[in-house]
Amino acid sequence: MRNWNHFPYSAAEEVYVNPQSSEAGLTGLKWDGDNDVAYSTLQNAIDTITDHTALEIYLANHEGDGLIKGAGSIAMADWDGHEIHAYVNGTNYYNSYARQPLIFDGTIHPGGDFSATGGQLITFESNTSIPAAAEECFLTQPELVTLTNGGDTLLTEQASIAAVEANPGSWWIDVGSAPDKLYVSLPDSATDYFTNGGAVALQTNGVAQTISVAFGNILIIENCTIWGKILCQFGGLIVLYNCDSWFSNDSGIRISSGGTLTGEDIRIHHAYTDGLSLHGGRCNIKNLLVNKVGTGVIDQCLTLHEKAAATIEGAILNDASAEVVAIVGGSTLNLKDFVVSGGTKGIRIDDESGGHIRDGLIHTCTTGFSLDPRSGAVPYFNYNHRVDLRNVGFGNNTTDISASATSSTTVTLNDCSYKTVDGANTNFTVINSPKDIAKAKSFNKATQSKDNGNLTIFEPDGTTEMGTFTFTETESDITRDFA
Repeated sequence: MRNWNHFPYSAAEEVYVNPQSSEAGLTGLKWDGDNDVAYSTLQNAIDTITDHTALEIYLANHEGDGLIKGAGSIAMADWDGHEIHAYVNGTNYYNSYARQPLIFDGTIHPGGDFSATGGQLITFESNTSIPAAAEECFLTQPELVTLTNGGDTLLTEQASIAAVEANPGSWWIDVGSAPDKLYVSLPDSATDYFTNGGAVALQTNGVAQTISVAFGNILIIENCTIWGKILCQFGGLIVLYNCDSWFSNDSGIRISSGGTLTGEDIRIHHAYTDGLSLHGGRCNIKNLLVNKVGTGVIDQCLTLHEKAAATIEGAILNDASAEVVAIVGGSTLNLKDFVVSGGTKGIRIDDESGGHIRDGLIHTCTTGFSLDPRSGAVPYFNYNHRVDLRNVGFGNNTTDISASATSSTTVTLNDCSYKTVDGANTNFTVINSPKDIAKAKSFNKATQSKDNGNLTIFEPDGTTEMGTFTFTETESDITRDFA
């Protein structure tokens, strides 16, 4: 079942993971429905990589109690003197379930486990075997509640039932009861979440991420869903094919300090901060979806910092709590075939970064494209940068382009369609873009001056000249042509 384009290691050892396996006597052999000797977690399998460099792991997607079972977390961040190559395949070829297998180290409480807490209006409770050391608690069906921002699926930990009741969207585990109890209240004080089939998940692995890859190790994941943060750094490589990232308590995917991300068909939903975050990292991917992320004013669907570089072909970046895309700190973005929408700024770039942005649409933002001064006191580079926008449309933004910042960066607008510009910047070069035409169509609101067969058209300020036109027809005919 190996996809040879994705994992070309013919000598790789094949093992199997089934989350319903027991911990004792496991050999990693295939789960066949009767004799289950598969590993119970991904980490069990990864830890066997000692004398060989490649491991091929197949996941079962067993839903015996109606819930997706998590296969555990992956840590490939320890340097042991040699690189480790692992391929996790979520293809359902030895079981009958259609859903993608889940990589998640925690416990899921279905809505049927919860009942209303006596004496409270919006608090619900469920018996749990998870100790108070649980790291995070989040909603697994965010579409059933009203959220202020995308990352609000994570509930806030409290210290009492009363505090849970007083803070909608929070949780607490009482380890003093018998049995231990999990108490939750829902965002927007919702009371029908559980009756509509909603569930709550507790992340219990005691670390900040579900997947961690570093130090030259390589992890390839195909056809899987990951709950929690994905981290790749310090020379690690992570490759994702047809994968979904949900419910990270930080960035959905963070590539930093020399880490690299490649792959196709990657989807990130409901991350607490950024969707895809590159801090000194690299990525080259096709078909990226980032939707509903962030809780604060600095959270983006896509962010590049600290000389990061990204090439992305095919992207839908939607609904960030702040800017949708930020390219700062000497970073470079090559973006093609995209839609950017739903943020304070569609694309923000500072004057030490650059990129090629083409064949896309920026819409429904406060500002579509913004060129800003760098935020740091010490420049990353001592030379000017260039940004090329080609065939980019702007629509339904309050301001399409913000060009008011003093900048050394050169911006070229080639075959772009926009109407509103905030300020002026001499570093903007316009080629075949209908900015002037759009203004001319509204010149009837501007000052007009007729002199010896010429018509001079001014901006609404009455002093900025848009152009002088020679005419032979009547002024009313020309007005009809441009109005």
